[in-house]
Amino acid sequence: MAIKYLSLVTIFLFAFLCYSCSIRFFGQFGFLVNVPRGNDDNNPVTVEYVCGLLGKGFGLNTIGNRLFFVAMPLLFWIVGPVLVFLCYVFMMVILYNVDVVTDNNNGKTRARGEFMEKNCFTGAV
Repeated sequence: MAIKYLSLVTIFLFAFLCYSCSIRFFGQFGFLVNVPRGNDDNNPVTVEYVCGLLGKGFGLNTIGNRLFFVAMPLLFWIVGPVLVFLCYVFMMVILYNVDVVTDNNNGKTRARGEFMEKNCFTGAV
């Protein structure tokens, strides 16, 4: 029984750390996105750096969400095995809808990461 609680606490701790770092990167992005670009090349705030902060924030937020989704069946594991199975089936449906984007023009499906790379901020200022 102790391993159930220890694994649950560990997963929630790492999810919290990922969410905290994600909020940090989003805060930095919020400040730096409004910094005007200078005419000189010595400005350390570049478009690539600001886009990198946004990408790191989204990445850590995704990892935190995944850890939270993994912790839900473990939480039901304390009660019994039937709820764990139902939770895994329910999580498969949720994660499929989170990860897959359907293109309405031609009915194709693709991973959400491919969709974001194609339609993401390109760096035009």
